[in-house]
Parts: sequence; C-alpha cells; structure tokens
Amino acid sequence: MITFNEVIGYDTIKEDLKIIVDVLKGDKDSIKQGVPLIKGLLLYGGPGVGKTMMATALINESNRKVFICKKDEIDSDFIRKIKNTFKEASNNTPSIVFLDDLDKFAKNDKREAEYDEYVTVQSCIDEVSDKDVFVLATANKINYFPKSLLRVGRFDKIIKIDNPNYVDTVKIIAYYLEKKEFIKDIDIEFMGKLMHGYSCAEIEQIINDTVLLANYNNSNVINIDCFIEAYMRRFHDITNNTNKYLYNKNDIEIKNRNLIAYHEAGHLVVYEILNPGTVLLATINGSYFSGGFVKKYEENTVNDIKSIESRIVGILGGKAAVELKFGILDLGAKRDISMAENLVNESISRLCCFGFNLYRVFSGENPDTEKIIRVELEKYYQKAKEIIFNNMEFLDKVANALLEKQMITSFDIEEIKSNCKINYVSI
Repeated sequence: MITFNEVIGYDTIKEDLKIIVDVLKGDKDSIKQGVPLIKGLLLYGGPGVGKTMMATALINESNRKVFICKKDEIDSDFIRKIKNTFKEASNNTPSIVFLDDLDKFAKNDKREAEYDEYVTVQSCIDEVSDKDVFVLATANKINYFPKSLLRVGRFDKIIKIDNPNYVDTVKIIAYYLEKKEFIKDIDIEFMGKLMHGYSCAEIEQIINDTVLLANYNNSNVINIDCFIEAYMRRFHDITNNTNKYLYNKNDIEIKNRNLIAYHEAGHLVVYEILNPGTVLLATINGSYFSGGFVKKYEENTVNDIKSIESRIVGILGGKAAVELKFGILDLGAKRDISMAENLVNESISRLCCFGFNLYRVFSGENPDTEKIIRVELEKYYQKAKEIIFNNMEFLDKVANALLEKQMITSFDIEEIKSNCKINYVSI
C-alpha cells in the first residue's frame, strides 16, 4: 500500500497533504480549533511527476472509501459514470471521489469552454457539498478548465507539482539504485545534476535503461559510464557508435571534425571560466541539427543580468574559438547566433536593461532596439574571444580530449584544468 513514506522528496507538498489527511480523518485538534473541512483538492503538473502516486498516498492514509472516475467511455456514457461515481460516494460517507486525469474528461480544444463533462463535475460537487465527500483530482494542465470549476468551495486547494529539484532528484536516484545489484563507481551527485529538470518517471526509466545497457554489454557492474550512455541514448538519441562511420580519414572529414571539436571546446571553456564547475559533459557526437553539444548545470544560477550575460558569452564561445584557432568564420554557428540574439533582445525589450524607452509593448520592431542588439552582440562576442585568447592551452586540451574520446565529463574537465594554466576573466 502506497503511503507518504513511499513518496521520495517533495517534503513541502507532502506536509500540505498530511495536514489535509488529518482533517479528513477528523483530527480532534483541528475540529477543536474550528478548522473547516476541506472539500476538494486538485494536484496538477506535467506527466510523470507523481501526481497519482501522491493522490493514492493521501487516499490510503485517510482510511476513507474511494470511488474512482477516469475517462474510459464515450461522452454520453461517461457523463453517466461521473454522476454514478458521486452518487456512490454520497451513499458511503465519509468518502473520496478521485477524478484521475481530470483534464482528459473532455476534448480541450478551446479555453474555458463549458464542456458538458466539466459542468457535470461542477454540478455533482455542489450536490454533495453538504455530505462528507472529499473531491480529489489530478490533471496535467488546468488552463482549459472553466474558472467556475476551480473556485473555492469546489477545489479549496490547488497544488502544482513540478519536476523534482536537485536535492529530490538525488534522493530519487539513490532510492532506485538501492534496489539494484553490482553498483560500482556511481557518483549520485553527478547523476542528480545530469537528471535535474526531468520528471520522476524519466529518472526511474533512465535507471532501468542503465541496468539494461549493462546487461546487454555483459558487464558485471553498473557504473557511471553505463548511466551516461543510457542518458545520451534516451534524451539525445546518441549512442557510442553515433558518427563512428561518418568520419573517414580523408582531409575534409578530419577538418570538419576538428572544427566541431574546437567549437564545442569554445563553449566549454567560456562556461568554465565564467562559472567554474558548471559543465557536466561535452560531446562531438551530434544528432539531427548539431555536430555536438555542451551540457551545463545551472540550478543555483541567480537570474540577474550577469547570469544572462554569461549565457550569451558562452553561447558565442564556439564561434569565437573557431575564428581564433583557424582564422576562419564559423559557418556552423547560425543557431548559436540566433539564441544569443534572442537573449539580448529579451534583456532589452522585456527586462528593460536599457531603460523603459525600449520596452516592447506591442509586437512591432523598434529600430533603436535593433541597433543596440547588434552593438551588444559584438560586445559579448569580443568578450568570448578575450576569454578564449587568454585560455588557448585550456581550449587545445579540451578539443584534443574531445577528438580522442568523443565525449568528456566534468571528471575529465577537472583533470584537464589541473594540468594547465587557467586565466579567469570576469564580464
């Protein structure tokens, strides 16, 4: 039976749910203090964050009878099912009506529409308002729900459940690894940083992928290499053999490979100079639109102008490295330039970093803004070149490591940094 003890992390949300459970169980102190009975709770958030698991834990710990309603019938029959679910709950109080995936009850193709299914739910909630019936619902999105459905009295508490933070991600990874055998040389903190921003379901899946990959490779141990390969396969469609047969020994392919290596090394060097220890991995094995990429960890980055500037300079680091190393224009930096332009534009026209006179009220372009964007892009590009120029040894060693290994991690980066002079530059 799932209880809150089985829900890893999310301590603040669990505390809120435990308070609700106390009220549902008729906690004497709550009654004595005049705490009103909570009639409804809606848990919402993206797929795989644990909404249904938390709802199930609440149901189990409340010791109430539960009547579940989930969309599995055609519209007319389903409306009848909704009514029957509430009727059964009303006849078996104290009880809980669990509306799982409430946002799938109707075809949400326009905002705030009065769908029959939602009108029926509202009506049924109102009909049991004087009964000891608690309404519990989960949903991925709530922006299509009628506002009347979400008001206090129907859903007294609405809680958003996000993907786990870094601390909870580490706890979840540790929990799943406890069940596995033959674990060796696993750095859970690194894994947590790499998986930060992913859902609980995705974290569980990547651990399972890691085990399957180790078994497939006839490995006696599950180590960090298995985990990284599983991560790259699932989330970046990159295997250890990606591009293996695309690069022959002819001069053109060798040149292209070198350009990619120095481009990615340029990103890495700038990121590491401005924010040491933030790069998790870099690869020159690309898929679809890129020759490679650099993965950073930024949970604790303060969202101020300095952090935005660091991102912009880092994005332009690839282009700067190719120009300084080979003396040619980097024709593979089109996407980077576009990303940098968008960030500069956002800082000017939305964040008002250059005053409110350039604030974009409407969608039209401001000629003054365009001029400033060009000037700022050039400034940030020159800063990227300055960082690269002052750290050419670091750049060369990173690029050579990428050419040799195809992918390097933060462990490799720290070793490289310990064997060369680092000249830190501030923005």
